[in-house]
Amino acid sequence: MWELPGGGLEHGELPQDGLAREIREEMGLTITAIEQQPSYFLTAVTTINDQVIHFANVIYRTTVRNLDFSPSDECVEIRFFTTEDVLKEKNCYSNVVEFAKVYRGRNTTT
Repeated sequence: MWELPGGGLEHGELPQDGLAREIREEMGLTITAIEQQPSYFLTAVTTINDQVIHFANVIYRTTVRNLDFSPSDECVEIRFFTTEDVLKEKNCYSNVVEFAKVYRGRNTTT
């Protein structure tokens, strides 16, 4: 399933620090800049293996040093999607689809 990069915060961790840590752990990428304020906030609900899961995503605009991706146990592949690609893709978590809808509504390009 396609998912947005990121994850949970450690106790007392700033969102920007947690995002940089998660991106490094999951994809082996180094973040060089993170906006101070979130660009998007969204919620979604999905069912996985008969378990209802609630997502809350706070999304920050980030810049990475390069795209020299290193697979991990949590992330084996990365891919860039247009909003239209996401809305057609059947293998995305519901929060990814919700983000595509919100992003498309706020931006004129996909």
